[in-house]
Amino acid sequence: MVQALQNAMSSLTDIYSNIPGLKCDGCWGECCVSPTLTLAEFVYMMNHGQQDLKPEEFKKFLSLPLQEHLFYTGNAHCRFQDKKNGRCQNYNGRAASCRIHGHNAMKHFKVANMEYCDKGQDPSGELKPQGLQVIFDEIAKINHASVESYIEPYYLMSLNLEGWIDFYYQTEISTNRPQLLEIHNILVENLNLPKLKLSPHTTLAGKLNTIDNMYEAFANGDALLVQELLQSTKVNFPSVGSYFQEEASYLLDMVENKINELNR
Repeated sequence: MVQALQNAMSSLTDIYSNIPGLKCDGCWGECCVSPTLTLAEFVYMMNHGQQDLKPEEFKKFLSLPLQEHLFYTGNAHCRFQDKKNGRCQNYNGRAASCRIHGHNAMKHFKVANMEYCDKGQDPSGELKPQGLQVIFDEIAKINHASVESYIEPYYLMSLNLEGWIDFYYQTEISTNRPQLLEIHNILVENLNLPKLKLSPHTTLAGKLNTIDNMYEAFANGDALLVQELLQSTKVNFPSVGSYFQEEASYLLDMVENKINELNR
């Protein structure tokens, strides 16, 4: 699995190189919320952070407390943004979500509650919706080849940066869940992050507890509780930053399968 993620790093570099750059002149970087990214992208970001930043500087960025974004309620400021000049201090390692923000092609997908850049820095529309879809598909393929991102009943296709940091440092999250321990071990094998004692940044542990309770409700045949907890995983854990629609489809499939089992 170490080799698989090492191969993924090279593939991500190739994919990222096909995303046209944007001219963000005159903008302080107000779009820099904590990015949502796959596990492979998290490893990529951390590797570049360690390569491009001095050890103490990288450690300082990891140790920063979570700060709510000034413009986007419910979102955290990205910890790698220099608050003095607005510049990304881990620019080479930034995720696809950072690189595609501002491209008009994003509007084609009509994602609910998506914030679009209104600075007009993509007048040529060089990146087309079809090309952006290919990028999404390739990143998903890389991540699936690198790690099992869905292990019943948990879904870890993507978290935001804060969620992955919690997953790495809050070891009790995976220690008490054998299904997630292998994913944590993969991260540890591929990353050598500074030894830090960090307080939780997100509600990831609470969300996983909710999923555990939902799974128990499956076993007890409590359909109303299942519905209530499924809704909770969607709306009550914004600081985790996962792709709720895709995640919900996996969980709904699981609900249907369990109901079918109970009705046999």
